[in-house]
Amino acid sequence: MSFNKLLVLVVAAGAPVFAAKAEPAYVASFAAPATAAKLVSSERLWSCEGATCSAGGDATSPAKNICARIAREVGAVTGFVAKGRAFGADELAACNARAGHGPAAAVAK
Repeated sequence: MSFNKLLVLVVAAGAPVFAAKAEPAYVASFAAPATAAKLVSSERLWSCEGATCSAGGDATSPAKNICARIAREVGAVTGFVAKGRAFGADELAACNARAGHGPAAAVAK
């Protein structure tokens, strides 16, 4: 057996395969832990662990809508990241208000 064939066999047999883990498109943090490990909101499958949920997907819907929908499902949002951009305090307040959480909820609906 030639050295090249032997090298290919050794590498193929013993080399671990690492799949690149894609960063989630959306990450939401909540005031209280989520009650489900998986849920569907905004046509996205969200995976939740403790008070943080994340989901993949494209950016066809405005991030403010996705934030409000997941906040309605899980609870008040304390942090939200969409495609790598974190919401500021005003955006979080608007998200929670649209979802029915917070003092401005009646105005935002």
